[in-house]
Amino acid sequence: MRSTGLEITDQYLRAVVVVNTGKIRVEKYLEQKLPEGTITGGKLINAQIFQKVASDILRRIRATRYIVVSLPSSPLFVKTQSVPLLTSEDIAGLISTNIAQYLPFKPDDAYYDWQVLPPSTIIKGNNEVLILAVQKKVADDYLNALLQIHFVPLAFENWSIGLERLLPKIESPYLVVKGEGVNLDGAIYQNGLRFVKGFSNLIKSVDISKAINNLADFYETEAQTEIKQCYFLNLSSQLGTLGKRFETQNLENDLVKNLPDKFWPALGSALRGLIDPKEDKNLSLLPLGSRQSYEIKKVAHFTRNIVNIFLFFGIIYLLAFGAVYFYFTQLISQSDSVLQTLSLKPLPIVSMGDLEDKAKLFNERITLWQTIQKESMNPTSYITQIEKKLSAGINLTKIGWPTPSEPITVGGFADNREALLSFKDNLTNSNFWQKIELPPSALGLSENINFIFNLYPKK
Repeated sequence: MRSTGLEITDQYLRAVVVVNTGKIRVEKYLEQKLPEGTITGGKLINAQIFQKVASDILRRIRATRYIVVSLPSSPLFVKTQSVPLLTSEDIAGLISTNIAQYLPFKPDDAYYDWQVLPPSTIIKGNNEVLILAVQKKVADDYLNALLQIHFVPLAFENWSIGLERLLPKIESPYLVVKGEGVNLDGAIYQNGLRFVKGFSNLIKSVDISKAINNLADFYETEAQTEIKQCYFLNLSSQLGTLGKRFETQNLENDLVKNLPDKFWPALGSALRGLIDPKEDKNLSLLPLGSRQSYEIKKVAHFTRNIVNIFLFFGIIYLLAFGAVYFYFTQLISQSDSVLQTLSLKPLPIVSMGDLEDKAKLFNERITLWQTIQKESMNPTSYITQIEKKLSAGINLTKIGWPTPSEPITVGGFADNREALLSFKDNLTNSNFWQKIELPPSALGLSENINFIFNLYPKK
């Protein structure tokens, strides 16, 4: 099994491919610099250039079709929120009810997700929840750009979440500092991720040292514990007095043995791709249903190709009909010539019985032709009628091609019961169908409903 992780920063794209053959190992990794102005402040400015660079780097390392993406830190909002000790359902309700108080922008304009952090000693008697959010436009720009080059994100996450899969889970807090040009990201882990903070335009080592010290001071005050260990990623050794305060650590991990530390976040994201989606409980900023939408788009392309085939054969049919018409026109013309010739000769004697047999055979052929014409179906018109009646929240995944005596089957999934009933009403009101069947079991669920309609066209 192979998986691909892609880290996006303002200046670089970094990709790592891992393979699991009983033992996980890094298969390939590659970094490519983005032209200036492609991404600014973590936001995609020039999608065309981004797609060109992303397509190049992902194809060069033979990336998998589905990838896990680490988005730039600048536009992401990361917050650790303390909540009472509650069940998972109650915590979900609490977060959903109060999400507007936690985010710096309107919830309707953002994709957000959360996950409960492992127990720690920071605030006893409480749960800690990590909340991650991004404005919809930022995430959609990256999602659409990647889909257009035929790479499908399984998840959008922050570099600190991906890196956690590589780091040790210990009770003593430690600091991870990641440099990227003049920007700096810091994350604190204590039996898992606890706190994330970003700093911008830090050029001097003195400024970097001050920012890191302030981050450590804040956490030590809140947690009332001392941070002694630190991991540095993609940073020079000229970090002022930091060496006196923190003990620099190196990962003792076979996966990163020959891998530069700047690729660690992309590696962490690649490891997520090896997790069964049903078991993946990590938070993600990926818009709901984006993978399903990609699969539906593939079905739509397939359906369009089928329609094109029918149109092609329709054109062939018209040409054949024209050829037959031309043939009979010529035959009539030749018959006129023959009749003129025969008018000069005695006509042969034909019995009445022979004439009746020929007339009967001719009538049978005409009747058969009319039946074929009447029962032949135009799939294009039926598909068009179905597509016109689609309502919001309905995604089609299947269209069954009928014979004249069988119904058309239409399958897919609906976001909720209201969307499914609206779709059924739209079909019923079209007066195009003789009968519409929807199994009652499809209405037993309120959300994420798989359905199959049987549609009987009017004769």
